[in-house]
Amino acid sequence: MLTEKQWQEFDAEHDDGSTVVALMLAAFIALGVVLAVTL
Repeated sequence: MLTEKQWQEFDAEHDDGSTVVALMLAAFIALGVVLAVTL
């Protein structure tokens, strides 16, 4: 997991569009892991 400082640095290096895509991708992966564990 990234620390809050790393997220802030990442956010500073990328525009809002890239950040949104990265967050959506992370959420999708997390959802997939949860489903894989629970099923």
